[in-house]
Amino acid sequence: DGGFYYPTSGAQGGTGLIVRGINRLSGMVEGGALLAATIFDVPIEAASTPTCRFGKVVVPAVLHTTALVSCMAPNVTEAGPVDLAVSLNAQDYSSGGDQFCFINVTGAVVEPSEAPLAGGTRLLIRASGLVPHGCHVDEDREPRRCRFTNPLTSESLLEPASISEERGALVCYTPPNPQGWAAGTVLELNVSLNSLDYVTAAPSFRYEKLPDLPSLSPAS
Repeated sequence: DGGFYYPTSGAQGGTGLIVRGINRLSGMVEGGALLAATIFDVPIEAASTPTCRFGKVVVPAVLHTTALVSCMAPNVTEAGPVDLAVSLNAQDYSSGGDQFCFINVTGAVVEPSEAPLAGGTRLLIRASGLVPHGCHVDEDREPRRCRFTNPLTSESLLEPASISEERGALVCYTPPNPQGWAAGTVLELNVSLNSLDYVTAAPSFRYEKLPDLPSLSPAS
């Protein structure tokens, strides 16, 4: 399948059905995230009723190959980590799947909402569920991101983001305004805690040209 899979504790081996890796560690509480799990080879015919279990919630799954199972994350009511497991018969569940974390970010607001064309302006994005760190403290596993999108060209710029517990915000810095993006164009700013699922921050963001400073005549 060519995708990247985060190794789980099951990658060390064991007995029974073992999850070796998963393609994502988190998703939104609304559900719908496609989760793919690699397992140790099993016969296709062994999958009578493949399922995934997120905590106590069980959803249908598909065994694509002898080593690849996929399912859709369910809609849940609470954010936070849950145990993840897969089964080929809806009864005997795997070990080594580790955890899947549900994220619930609402009411994202960015400050400031305007910045100079040169870039380098610090933006603070605050929202319920955004700080201290969503689900994963380790930013290397699922990096935070800010995404600036120009609706006129459908072009996007991705910038790294980090958590500032002191400011209670997700922090990122504006890139230089790209050539062809007119000053004053209303952009969409989206933020993500996992580089996969994005939420829109309000108000809309825009680059503005700094006013020209008046020239001063030398004193006579």
